[in-house]
Amino acid sequence: MRKGKKRAGGILLGLFCFVAGMLIRKSGINAGSLIMISGIIILVFYSAVSGLLQLKKHLKHDSVFAIPMVWIYALSLALLALKQQYWIVSEGVEWISLALVTVALLLPRLIPTLNKHIIPTHWRRPVSTAFWFVCITLLVLSLSLNDRDFHNFFRASTYEQMIRNRYPERKKEKAAEQIAKMADRSEKARIRAELFLDEARKLKAKGDINTALKKYNLSIDLNPFNAQAYFERGHLKLHKLEINNETAASAAYDFTLAISINDSVAQWYFERAVALSYLDVKFRVCEDLNTIKRLAPEIDTEFLRKKNCPSGLP
Repeated sequence: MRKGKKRAGGILLGLFCFVAGMLIRKSGINAGSLIMISGIIILVFYSAVSGLLQLKKHLKHDSVFAIPMVWIYALSLALLALKQQYWIVSEGVEWISLALVTVALLLPRLIPTLNKHIIPTHWRRPVSTAFWFVCITLLVLSLSLNDRDFHNFFRASTYEQMIRNRYPERKKEKAAEQIAKMADRSEKARIRAELFLDEARKLKAKGDINTALKKYNLSIDLNPFNAQAYFERGHLKLHKLEINNETAASAAYDFTLAISINDSVAQWYFERAVALSYLDVKFRVCEDLNTIKRLAPEIDTEFLRKKNCPSGLP
């Protein structure tokens, strides 16, 4: 009896860590993912042990092999957790999870002869209530939200940030395709994006750089087709954040995104050239300087030319 309570307590502990990890991760603390995964490992471990003991007890009295339902339930929740972490990125994971639960619950009732192949769970009410609350909530959200809304609901970062980080700059077309596919093209989203952009500018002027960056991210996530927003975010990264290779590369990527939407603004090439110069990508700096010379020859690029193109512009 005590061992049964211990296993039930282990399942409850796993559920608690899983939910707590999601909430901590949503707040932007990286440790949340580790706590969440630890919770799933604990849940799966105690579910596996519980199922093995149930199966062992069953085989003592019946030679017919049966599947413990606790295994099916744990697998269903584990699949949803793996989707949460993007360890499984294929579509349809939530439908597999739903199918597992549905089959386990309904099939034995529809086909009574299958009962001898199923070992039911005998969870206490707190365990069953907690498990089904978490599982059904995740299933409903997974099935009702698109990829963008799902990410934004559970993560501190935006969907746009996640996709840009997943695909390097050389695959920016693939990233743009994914973002455009999930973009909210409603007028309401466009208005909200403009409000976030205006807030970002005010915060930047006040010197609240980190909050301004978050507002830029929210604006771009809502309207990923605004070239000016990409430029301003890149400018903030390049000139207001502590500069290093990662920051400079991220700023250069933002300038590239702005240019991909509108390639006629010389200042955007200039800022990208500055970022690329920091990264010592000389040939790309020279290409941008050549474009600046064509679009706006009055812009002074002499210091960049001397550093990156000693033999003159291509």
